[in-house]
Amino acid sequence: MGKFQTIARGVGLAWVLFLNCSLVLLSQMAWRGFAWIEPEAEQEQPAAETLSADSEADEIEAQILFDPGTRSIIGTAQLRFHSQAGARSFALDDDLTVAAALAPGEKVRLFRREHRVYLVGSSLQGVLVCFSGRLPPWDVQKKQLVGHAKAEAPSAGVDKFLTLQTDCLAFMPCSQLRFSRSRVTVYVPARFNCLGSGIRRELPGPPGIRAFFFDSIASRGFSLTCGDFQLLDRLEGTLPVNFFGSPQLDKNSYRDANKMRGAVDFFGNQFGRLDVPELNILLCRAGFQGGVSQPGCIVCFFNPDDAGKKLAELERLRQKSPVFLHDPRCDCLVHEIAHQWWGGLCSWSKRADCWITEGLAHFSTLLYLRSQLPENEFDPILERMGKWVERHEGAGKVTENIRLTLIQRDPLSAQAIVYNRSALILWMLRELLGEEEMAARLQRLLTERRSACWSTAAFIAWMAGNDPLLQDFFRSWVGRADLPAVRCRISGQGRSIRVAIEQVNDPFVFPLQFVSHSATGKQVRPLTVRREREEYIFLLSDSPPLQVGIIRGYTPVRVTLLSD
Repeated sequence: MGKFQTIARGVGLAWVLFLNCSLVLLSQMAWRGFAWIEPEAEQEQPAAETLSADSEADEIEAQILFDPGTRSIIGTAQLRFHSQAGARSFALDDDLTVAAALAPGEKVRLFRREHRVYLVGSSLQGVLVCFSGRLPPWDVQKKQLVGHAKAEAPSAGVDKFLTLQTDCLAFMPCSQLRFSRSRVTVYVPARFNCLGSGIRRELPGPPGIRAFFFDSIASRGFSLTCGDFQLLDRLEGTLPVNFFGSPQLDKNSYRDANKMRGAVDFFGNQFGRLDVPELNILLCRAGFQGGVSQPGCIVCFFNPDDAGKKLAELERLRQKSPVFLHDPRCDCLVHEIAHQWWGGLCSWSKRADCWITEGLAHFSTLLYLRSQLPENEFDPILERMGKWVERHEGAGKVTENIRLTLIQRDPLSAQAIVYNRSALILWMLRELLGEEEMAARLQRLLTERRSACWSTAAFIAWMAGNDPLLQDFFRSWVGRADLPAVRCRISGQGRSIRVAIEQVNDPFVFPLQFVSHSATGKQVRPLTVRREREEYIFLLSDSPPLQVGIIRGYTPVRVTLLSD
């Protein structure tokens, strides 16, 4: 009986595929002059400069039949190009075959190289691609688990949900370098549930099959997660939040996650609206903390053993990773929620530029924690971040994420530099600009550069403008791997205090604080170091100081105090 059911299920899947593909192809009969061609039939290598965002599709409409158990996939994708460039391209994994490509009135010539298919033609504006194959054994969770010791595996078990991202594994024809409009229909065996990028809607499906439709106004790639999860809770609000997870998930896990409703509202007030009517969050038990965020959809991986209920446990977790700020599980989810804006509404241009969105998401997490915690709990978070940056001084620049993670294989250095140093760069910029101006520039960035992919140079030009001080600030902190080293001498008489600062290495631009203690209390004065040698004169308003000094706070700088 079991063998018969397996055969029947296979026949049912094949029939759904045949019916689905037939309907798609028939819907294209208004196109004339179809030209079918195998990928190997004609190969014409395009010029290297054709691999650009302009060569990728502006709109993608796909229908795929996917069995997560066997990783088999087959489907069609209609790609529309608005650019007038002579070559078109899309990403597709090498393990998948292009069965055919057709366009109205024109022969389609294909060339494949490095997970990319080039469509060479003079005026291709629309192409229908039929593809199939079996995906390689890759998913986000397995990638994250590489390098984790067995001792770190959670005792409460893990959820075996399959999470795929087209920017890492192109499981369907897609754009990887630009924001595209996508409409994707996914058919899976009935035992699976699905979440994906954009607005999610479940459709009626044939017996034994579930169908899901995902509509995204603009997204950088497409994410798909399949598994035996279910809806656990829904929180209403300006942006409703749906929590999904395994039926066996401990209720306390998503009760804690429910508190993140406040983070969604906080970022909405800070940065404006999203392009989705609701947010879907999948809680996945794993042996690590991490996450994936695509427009309208977040997968949050967490270790059930890292409950973080006691101070000693929290401190142990904070010592393990630079990105654990306050409560590891909540920090991770807040960071991924922030990516709905920084990554979901805008993104980076090349891998070297990913520090921008990671830094902005980490910076936004700090903003949220600052709104929730008293000063004596928040300030140590910044100081710990600065110490992590100092510990990995010289390991690399914020633009060297690939070298740190792939070549040196040092995840702690990558986190300390790409996450912490980037976030502290933005926090220092906030101090230089002022809180209101920093918020205004970020809001304008999302309004005027929405659905854009930024290079490092373009981002710096936007945030620094024509201000030479800010240009020097970014040039030193982004363009270098070292940290400021200064010698400071404080002298004076009565209420007049002289502070002389000398930078030992090439000058950085950074903020410090001068502090004085007197019988009437403490005074803190901000100062900005910008040149090789600086001198500041402070006239204190109260009684002569009993003690004076320099506070570096969160700024990762090495200060040597000299005595007169």
